[in-house]
Amino acid sequence: MKKRSFILLTAMLFLPSLLMAGAVQYLVLTRNNTEVAKFSLIDTPVITFSGDDLVVTCNGEEKLKTSMEGLKNSFESVETGIQDIESEEPAKPRFIFGEAILEGLKSGDPITVYTLDGKVVSHTTANANGSATINISNLGKGIFILRTPSQSIKIKN
Repeated sequence: MKKRSFILLTAMLFLPSLLMAGAVQYLVLTRNNTEVAKFSLIDTPVITFSGDDLVVTCNGEEKLKTSMEGLKNSFESVETGIQDIESEEPAKPRFIFGEAILEGLKSGDPITVYTLDGKVVSHTTANANGSATINISNLGKGIFILRTPSQSIKIKN
């Protein structure tokens, strides 16, 4: 009875943590060191017991029913070449006393303000700390587009 609990508990504990980009994770069941069955964790294998047998079901379909005798389990990773990507939150400007203050940019990033018909009315670049201040009080009344490398922001002045 302890052996059954261990296999089920192991699968339940490691299943969520093993799903990640870069590798496909498999639940591997080996019996008598010769018979091997692999189940991709993407297919969400569910392990249940029927009498003295272990049953593995994937996506609602029974895939394996086997005796517990001589059964070993493990997890295996196979590299897919898919990499995690870093996503940074785009800089959100603060508006204080007629100025748009941006932080979190890369040094030298361009910041440009356009009219709705595409004319450049103001331009600056981010300093070495990745911040920039752009005066918007002298733009007059209207709607403008403040553009950074990662986003466009509509400004109503």
